[in-house]
Amino acid sequence: MKVFYLTPQRTPEGTYPQFIEPVEIPDPDRLPIEALRPADVWVLDLTHPAWATSVLRNLRTFTDPEVYLRPLFGFPKDADFPDFWATLLDGSTDLGALPALTAQAEKIMDRIRRLEPLQEEHFEIQVLIRLLRYLYTRDQRLQPIRDPSRSTGYTYPFLVLHFQPTDEHRIFDIVDLGEREGLLQGRFVDRFHLCPDCYSAFLNFRETCPACSSADLKREDLVHHFVCAHVAPESDFLQGDELICPKCHRQLRHIGVDYDRPSVLYTCRTCGHEFQNPMVRARCFQCGAQHLVENLIEKVAKEYDITSKGRNAALSGFTLTLGSLFHIEGVVDYATFKTFLRHEIERVRRSQRPSTLAYFEFTNFEELYLSIGDRRTRVFEEIARVIRENIRGSDVLSYLNERTLLFLYPETPVEGAQVALQRITQFIHQLVRDNFQNFQPLLKTNAIPIDPQGTVESHLEQLFKT
Repeated sequence: MKVFYLTPQRTPEGTYPQFIEPVEIPDPDRLPIEALRPADVWVLDLTHPAWATSVLRNLRTFTDPEVYLRPLFGFPKDADFPDFWATLLDGSTDLGALPALTAQAEKIMDRIRRLEPLQEEHFEIQVLIRLLRYLYTRDQRLQPIRDPSRSTGYTYPFLVLHFQPTDEHRIFDIVDLGEREGLLQGRFVDRFHLCPDCYSAFLNFRETCPACSSADLKREDLVHHFVCAHVAPESDFLQGDELICPKCHRQLRHIGVDYDRPSVLYTCRTCGHEFQNPMVRARCFQCGAQHLVENLIEKVAKEYDITSKGRNAALSGFTLTLGSLFHIEGVVDYATFKTFLRHEIERVRRSQRPSTLAYFEFTNFEELYLSIGDRRTRVFEEIARVIRENIRGSDVLSYLNERTLLFLYPETPVEGAQVALQRITQFIHQLVRDNFQNFQPLLKTNAIPIDPQGTVESHLEQLFKT
């Protein structure tokens, strides 16, 4: 096994064990990738932390899986290296002890060799696959870490490196998508809140005036005198060090016997408003905005295990499917759909009554899914509803691929099928236009008559040629 030691500056010959070859990288932002490829394992010099973190970032965000997934260990073992970056290493070691890690490195390399090429996908989908492949090749769990240097407070190091600082909150959309698709299985770690304006987790929670939102409040206990039932602020009862009822002039000696403190009275020093129930607001340290607590963005930090479905996705590449979003009853698999189509061709041949084959393609639905945030469930439920409303019990529906629905309309002319498809596309355009001004859905449809002399293959070929 060939091992390269990545260092900003070579030390004299004889410093390294014979099986380790040093590679000097003076500029961490200009990695000599081709010169690094011959090695099976890289060892990173951690004695220069700023340099090491730059190299680590550039390696783990490289596009080629043989680079960003390559076994990478840190040296020396007892280096004072930030936890955020240490999670991106496969471990730390002393150079002389590296052979003991050979089995771990070989296991990672063996799993890397099993991976199929990744299809071109939406950026967030690509990042999710990169994460799945990293977890799969390491056979490890994804752990959130607390990091005050990151605006979200909690973060996932491997994911966050792929985003600009202003977009770091999007890592939670990635893991939410992975869990929703059954690729990751999450377990609760903590609940936290983000500013709706800048997505910062660094918030100052304060009791504020309901009238003017000021946090400059005077807090005072209310006193209830049992004998005469008088209730007033404690300051009304104070005479020196004693409590004297301003109504009946008796002294209050023992709480619970003579009196109690049933509530609290707040007075705003800014506007003078008196109230008992302050509004809890959070001011963002990042952007200065102030929000009611109920308007903050609530997030859950979880630790994640990759599922068997996630491992399969890591091996083969993952594509989000319409089937996973549109839960429509009566959908059959593609092989069964072709069987129905074959029978329908034969039926048309005998009965001479028209039937129609059609398709609906949502070209950029992944982009819509990832851009609409918490509203996605309602949106896709509405789309599924309109599709269901425009198919009959006798119609056959299947998913050709991740973006395309196939329809078989028995005893329906092309014109009738086109009306149903037009209603579906008009509804989706209207739904998106009403809710997402900056998004334009890309939808394609086509319908062809069933040819009694054709074959299943000729019909499908004609459908997508027209």
